[in-house]
Amino acid sequence: KMAQVETTTEIQNNEQFKIVSYNGMNIMIRQSDGFVNATQFCDQYKKDFRRLVKSIHWREYLDEELKDFECEPNGSDYIMYSINKGFDNKFIGYYVHPHLINYVAIWVSPKYAVPVRKIMDKINETTIAEHEADKTQAIADQQLAPRAVPNGKERTYILIVEEVNEDEQLEDQQEDHIIIRIRRINRKYLRPAKIERYRRESLLFVDNLPIAMTINEKIKEALQSRQDVKIWSTHYTFPEDQLNFIIDIIQATINTERAH
Repeated sequence: KMAQVETTTEIQNNEQFKIVSYNGMNIMIRQSDGFVNATQFCDQYKKDFRRLVKSIHWREYLDEELKDFECEPNGSDYIMYSINKGFDNKFIGYYVHPHLINYVAIWVSPKYAVPVRKIMDKINETTIAEHEADKTQAIADQQLAPRAVPNGKERTYILIVEEVNEDEQLEDQQEDHIIIRIRRINRKYLRPAKIERYRRESLLFVDNLPIAMTINEKIKEALQSRQDVKIWSTHYTFPEDQLNFIIDIIQATINTERAH
């Protein structure tokens, strides 16, 4: 029989975080997208998650997971991101898709894999129950509201191109090279202030992408033929002096796709 799973909720900047505890283990989950704070999970066992991020095994594993994600029509194009400012220290760190946390647990120690799976199963049960309740309510609401936008045509995504920070770079990174990452994010998970920050700070910011647009594959195709560009999932490495040129190619690819 499973020991008691305890859940507390903390709110900061209008964001809810669930802290789920079981047998002395804590897992922090961001309520808006269900992502898990992997940094905090590793810290409690005196392990540095950034060491795992830089390992080749992690990259190979992520590649396999990303293949799976790209098969999903509305699958997210990112499965890991970091929160590094604007929140208290305990909320800061890398957040990973819930599918990934078991791999992280095994890396910390194989003995943690089973309790982590039990916690995640428990969270899933709760989430499914909450979703079912929401769905029933949504169906009731929908019967009252006329639908203006045809299915699959909602423009709720933004696309950003950002420079990868040094923590995430591989040790063999060349001096005069830059790594960029392309992320497609669902607008509904972002507060207006966050969208504005992306607009200001990103190398490229594209608003109102159609939900069904599989843009990453097209960008990959456009950049694959270039000798000086190395591609790893949604990361692109190339000489720094090529930055403006590469951004132009990405922008042109998006414009072409939009015109179709």
